[in-house]
Amino acid sequence: MKLNRILATGLASALVLVSCQQAVTPTGDATIGFATAEFDSGLGTTYIYIPIVTTGETTVYPIKVNIEVGEYTGAYAAKEDVDFMITSKEILVASPKSNPAVEVKLVNPSDADQLNFKLVISSQENAQSISQQEVLVKCQKSFLDRICGKWDVSGELEGSAYSEVWTISNDGGTPTINGILGETQGSIVGTLDEQARTVSFTIGEGSGNITGAYNFTGIGNAYVGPIFGTYTSGGISLASGELVGLISEDYNTITWQIPSGYGIATGVFSYDDTMELLGYFTAPLIIDRNKITKQPR
Repeated sequence: MKLNRILATGLASALVLVSCQQAVTPTGDATIGFATAEFDSGLGTTYIYIPIVTTGETTVYPIKVNIEVGEYTGAYAAKEDVDFMITSKEILVASPKSNPAVEVKLVNPSDADQLNFKLVISSQENAQSISQQEVLVKCQKSFLDRICGKWDVSGELEGSAYSEVWTISNDGGTPTINGILGETQGSIVGTLDEQARTVSFTIGEGSGNITGAYNFTGIGNAYVGPIFGTYTSGGISLASGELVGLISEDYNTITWQIPSGYGIATGVFSYDDTMELLGYFTAPLIIDRNKITKQPR
């Protein structure tokens, strides 16, 4: 009898627990879906983020969205797990203020000129409806993407043959260069003119294009960064200005518009917002024909 009483009590407790865990039906006017029917992206980065938007409100959060790859047989069709991967196919929207997105990893994006694929919201929980259920993702290599990569630089430094590698990157649509005269702490940031086929970088005093910082004897902390330099009878003369590069039609060479007799040196600048020129750290690199060459992928 005692055992039966214990079982009965346990059963009653279980029924209470089940009653407390019954799902609550969400109410409201919340809709969820992709932000647009098409999403355009470049191919200059490994990860892309396709936004999901919500409107209205629901009484139950989080809203759960399940993502699948849809059927796409058009031009430049990409294959899941070959050309791209969805890092998570379940997206949780914690509140109306959330900014959810589907994270997609592109596999070897530099190897393709264009990749297209479709994503579909297969199901959702706790919203009242789905608005934009599918999106066509179109990843196309941009003008800037085509010059991203490693570039061979050769020339003469202090009377001897010299070579190094620069890396050009796409930082949110902005061109950057890393590795000038061996400096890899920072990159210089420039602008791109597709019509003129040029990239431009302001270098020198006050430009803000700094590639490193060191503690110098007699100076203390100071910035370093590229600047134009030339040899004179009195030593080395430095000049600030605009480093402009003309991109070839095949995207394989860049010819820099460097003043006659000048190369690219590393200047030393004051460790403050003025970045006043204090001297030079590295003598001018005279680039062969002012031209650099892109390494094969």
